[in-house]
Amino acid sequence: TRNNAVFLEQQPDLNMWLVEFEDKEYVIINHTKQGLGDYYTVSCTAILYALFKLNTERIYERIDESLTTTEAFNIVFHSTPFTYIVVDAASSKRFQGIGEGETRLDILKKFIDRYGYELKIVGNVFYFYAQIGNDTNFEYRHKINASEIEQSSD
Repeated sequence: TRNNAVFLEQQPDLNMWLVEFEDKEYVIINHTKQGLGDYYTVSCTAILYALFKLNTERIYERIDESLTTTEAFNIVFHSTPFTYIVVDAASSKRFQGIGEGETRLDILKKFIDRYGYELKIVGNVFYFYAQIGNDTNFEYRHKINASEIEQSSD
């Protein structure tokens, strides 16, 4: 639109901008501007702000101990703007070599894997469940019951 065109002409770089989409905040990590007649089109790649923030902070101390879910998630979310709620309890697990310069997001992934949790993020609150979805009794097979299945990793 004309209004967007004025804004885009004044902003040469959109990377690291915080944008809101469907009531969630995202950080633009990549964008492409293309001319389309008298106007621009802009394509953006963005990451959920909560995950971006956890991926930019590191924990340098080494942690070798048995941790309850509360102790583990306190390590991840300490001094961040995020909180958490463990909906389904899990038993303590023994960890070795956690930290040592790892990002908070990498540590969170390890905790989720070891405790067997699935994650739901609402605003600044992380909810941890034993299972969010449903197990089904079918599988996808190429050219049988689904077409053009594609997997991408970045």
